[in-house]
Amino acid sequence: MLELIIAITLAGLIMILAFSAMRLAMRSWTTVESVGTTVEELGVVEGFLRRQLAQARRVTRSSETDQNTSLLGSARSLNFIAPMPGRQLGVWGLYQCLLQFVRADTGIDLQITYWLDLPPTEAGPAAWKDQTRTLLKDLAAGEFAYYGKLDPDEPAAWHDEWQSDASLPQLVRIRLYSNHQQTQWPELIIAIQAQGSG
Repeated sequence: MLELIIAITLAGLIMILAFSAMRLAMRSWTTVESVGTTVEELGVVEGFLRRQLAQARRVTRSSETDQNTSLLGSARSLNFIAPMPGRQLGVWGLYQCLLQFVRADTGIDLQITYWLDLPPTEAGPAAWKDQTRTLLKDLAAGEFAYYGKLDPDEPAAWHDEWQSDASLPQLVRIRLYSNHQQTQWPELIIAIQAQGSG
């Protein structure tokens, strides 16, 4: 009888350990899957931001009443003009793009809003409508910074704001902070290639 009790007890302990190991494995798999999805999502967003910001333009208006438009930004928002894929949007041209960190229920979202800037005379009504897309969700925080010369007489440096209508920064840095401890994202530094547009 004693041997039977010991055998049952040992069998129970083995089952408890096996069940605990299975739960731990499932939790680990879910975590890895979540992190994998997050990293993949970040890769897609990073590719999009690199393409768009690299093509940022300084647009010189022909009318005296229209202001020239360049990249204008702060730590939380970034406004610039760049071409967008006409295949997806239906109209080729230069688009005003507004990137911003927006507070949401679960944290901070990175959003982009865009609308057709040039050529306005050839576009249909749909192109005038602002389109807003969420690029990343559930961030702890995020910030933009800009490298270049705000004053021609001063050396290039990093700035929290870029309000120069006369020039574009050489680099834009985007820092993203995750709400998940297991996910640490590298900062994105994007070189702006296009320096002007007539």
